[in-house]
Amino acid sequence: MLDKKGDTTSDAAEMADTYLRDNFRTLYTQYSDAADYIEQIRKKFGEANKNVEQMISDMDEDHLGMLMKLDPSTIKDWDTLAGIIQRIAGIDLSNTASAITLDPKSVQAAASDKYNIYQSLEDQVSGGKSISKKEMESLDPEIQDFFSMMANGTFKMTGDAEDFYNKVNSLKLDGFFETLDTINRELEQNQALQDKNFNYDALDQSANTTQFVRGEGRVDTIDYDLVKYQLDYLQTVTDTNSELGAQIDLWIELAKNQELNKEQVDAIAEAIGDAKDQTANLTERQQELKGMAEEVAHQIHDAMFPTDSDVDPKVLESLSETIQDIADESNELADSLTEDSRAAEDVAESILRFDNAIEDVVKNYQNWMDALNSGSIQEQAEIIDGLRDAYADLLDLDGSALSNDFLTNAENLDLMKAAIDGDIDAYDELLTRAGQDILINCGIDTAQF
Repeated sequence: MLDKKGDTTSDAAEMADTYLRDNFRTLYTQYSDAADYIEQIRKKFGEANKNVEQMISDMDEDHLGMLMKLDPSTIKDWDTLAGIIQRIAGIDLSNTASAITLDPKSVQAAASDKYNIYQSLEDQVSGGKSISKKEMESLDPEIQDFFSMMANGTFKMTGDAEDFYNKVNSLKLDGFFETLDTINRELEQNQALQDKNFNYDALDQSANTTQFVRGEGRVDTIDYDLVKYQLDYLQTVTDTNSELGAQIDLWIELAKNQELNKEQVDAIAEAIGDAKDQTANLTERQQELKGMAEEVAHQIHDAMFPTDSDVDPKVLESLSETIQDIADESNELADSLTEDSRAAEDVAESILRFDNAIEDVVKNYQNWMDALNSGSIQEQAEIIDGLRDAYADLLDLDGSALSNDFLTNAENLDLMKAAIDGDIDAYDELLTRAGQDILINCGIDTAQF
């Protein structure tokens, strides 16, 4: 192909020419396959159906390949074929897994790795640091877009900071939620296997049989009761969005009218062997999965609400155990705390943070109040971090969400002093003010509350 000058081939034209040639081969092959299959169907029905034939012609290469695995002689009529085509065309072939074989433990490990990568990234960026090319390549493409390469070959975050942190906070938790989805899918599968009580030994054989018929001798037949039993098992242990899941749907459709051929019946038996026996130790596995789900849920909680760094881990552990002992012997605390160590730890952390707040306010109240009343910006700046930590500990919330206006308000400090002295109303009022302050900082109109 020539450009406008007529003497050279432009890069763009050359690329277009190559693209068309490569794709022509694919499209030609695809068209030929579709035409051949349509011809076989016409021979079967002895007539044409323009609508269904157009559906076949419009199928992409992968979906057409699935359709062509279906023997035309087994298809009952044009309407049945149309239904099959619609089901195949709606299948997402990006996931080609057969059985549900994702190991939740490996998924959970990957989730933790992803969280650590993005937590480290967040720390580096907030500290104004650049990241290496290797670190850059470990990030999702949508996060890579926030970075620009520096002259020294490192990468620095140059995009919108608020948008960046929002995306990072979402991505670093995605893996944990994906793990929960994986665990829940296997829990549902295990429950179905328990409910149906499959006998794998009875499943793991071909339904092709031979019977002696008087006057005809030995005749090949298909045990459709066994076929239906096998397909029920396969459907239970297979990802419905996989290629095998789609194939099972087709087999089920054919089995309803007893239209399977010998090769398809053998393929079903082969799929049973590939899926393996998943009926053993279901109760134990169920308990293990539930434990993993609880662990991941706690990981999500810890990621969203990290333990306060000022709390001594040894003291926290000791108080958590004490709370569980009290819950076991007393009616004052929920029985659930006896079994749930993480819930007890949350209660213990709140108590320790409250104690920290009391200690800080008793020690610093007068100095803080003098600084607030002085009107000196420098003096207020020197105490603001201490105030932020005290409010966070007392109210058991994220202190970074509180505005400077809230922190430098002398009335709020008076309410905090009254609260640690045991004034419940003062505590409730302070909590309400803090909540409204956080909402205002998030751009939410508090007039409706």
